[in-house]
Amino acid sequence: GLRMQLRARRLQFFEAAAPHRSKEESELLGLSVAYLQHSFLREVRKHFSQDSDPAYHAISTALLHGPRGRGHGLRCPRDGLVDCSYVDAVDKLLGPRMGRCATGRATVMLSWCWEYT
Repeated sequence: GLRMQLRARRLQFFEAAAPHRSKEESELLGLSVAYLQHSFLREVRKHFSQDSDPAYHAISTALLHGPRGRGHGLRCPRDGLVDCSYVDAVDKLLGPRMGRCATGRATVMLSWCWEYT
């Protein structure tokens, strides 16, 4: 239907404009601290109230996975299938100029501590 047509057009548009990263580059790709501090937090506030403190699962459902996730409908550089990770989507959607400031080779892993027992 119409939803599938829109998804296909979105995929075609971003495939043509997106930076082409190899599987290896994608596997080491990370978000910049500046992106997390500003753009990511702004995106979280857009989906939740300004003063909320949403749990990881709420953020994941709203921004990271499924039909509302940033990577929905975009081709994954790791396996070539449709639907990619959040970091790959940011890299593609912001384009080579802005995406290179928001993403790059990860040098540190920041772990989100949640639900450890």
